[in-house]
Amino acid sequence: MNFQVSPDYLITWRQKVSSLFELLRLFKAKQIEISLRNGELHLKAPKGALSPELQNQIKAQKQALIDHLKAEKLDFSLFFFGKAEDTQPQGAYELLFRAAQFAEKHGFCGIWTPERHFDSLGAFFPSPAVLAAALARETKHMALRAGSVVLPLQDPIRVVEEWSVVDHLSSGRVELSFATGWHSNDFALAPENYRDRHQILYNRLQEVHKLWRGESIPRQEGSGSQIQVQTYPRPLQPDLPVWLTAIGNPDSYRRIGASGSHLLTCLLDQEVEELAEKLILYRQALSENGFDPQKYKVGVFLHTFLGHELEQTRREVEAPFKSYLKSTLHLLGKLSHSAGLNIDPSHFDAEEEAALLDFAFERYFSRRALMGTPESVQPLLAQLKAAGVNEIACLMDFGPTPAQIMRSLELISPMISEGIHQRA
Repeated sequence: MNFQVSPDYLITWRQKVSSLFELLRLFKAKQIEISLRNGELHLKAPKGALSPELQNQIKAQKQALIDHLKAEKLDFSLFFFGKAEDTQPQGAYELLFRAAQFAEKHGFCGIWTPERHFDSLGAFFPSPAVLAAALARETKHMALRAGSVVLPLQDPIRVVEEWSVVDHLSSGRVELSFATGWHSNDFALAPENYRDRHQILYNRLQEVHKLWRGESIPRQEGSGSQIQVQTYPRPLQPDLPVWLTAIGNPDSYRRIGASGSHLLTCLLDQEVEELAEKLILYRQALSENGFDPQKYKVGVFLHTFLGHELEQTRREVEAPFKSYLKSTLHLLGKLSHSAGLNIDPSHFDAEEEAALLDFAFERYFSRRALMGTPESVQPLLAQLKAAGVNEIACLMDFGPTPAQIMRSLELISPMISEGIHQRA
């Protein structure tokens, strides 16, 4: 179907999101709660919070607020990316399986495992297909996702062969996110691909789609002749659900939309309002290329740590999260270099490093992570849903103990059963 969204619709949608954000920020600041009762909008506000001006805004945006509360609830998934200093491999994999079993029973929609090389951050995950094969035997319903396969490092033939096996083991639950890779050290596996990694990703993605559908692609065999190759076994799913990863660059969102792929992103270097603008570009590119935007998912992975009491939770998570952030500082230089900047954290003195970690922790805890109590994170979830996000991928293994991680999961599960509709 050649689906098209009119420019007027996109302009209206942008205005609607902007106005809704403004109201949600006001509700958060004034501790105003909103809910639906029998289809009608209800507000619970402290005395004096509903000024005449705010009441007029609410009246003007009443239908938008009702639509927001009626919208499909957010899905939740698990996202793993732990660092080796925090545990031994056996403990990391035991936590992975334990968390997956819990998530399976409590309605989480999927579990993501990354592809990581040559670094303690994410050190337990060099091969997402291997872990997905194991998870296929531990679960029955959740989607098994790579988050992400670094396609410029991989042969599309091997990607399709390995994940076709997982598709059979899981009864057709494979979904793959693909990424370009950005850490130059990873490209010790394919140094010739680093410079052109973005174009290589999209070229190889086309080969992945063809092979998954049972088509053949040309390759040179050992004697030098050109042959056509197909992969076996044939996967269960006729078409592979594909996600692509983007963070800051608006052009990446456009290109992902043009490819007809689901989108995986985060709040690493952007606020929710910035993400909302980029999601408009993504959905516009989907529609311009004949894809129905309503059929495509947007997932945001967030560092997640929940407790019963806000200040106690803050004290518990501060040290492990700062330790995690410190372990990523060496990657900041690589990331900045790939973006054309020149930041070298190795030149920071102790005071500068401490100040940076304090700043980063405050920013994440206050508005870029799912940290706090089930009540305190509701405004962030509401804003993400208003921006057009469908799924929250909970990054759990950044340093908390296994017991703390399982406690967080127990506090997330009621959100899944009740929906994120109760408090803005």
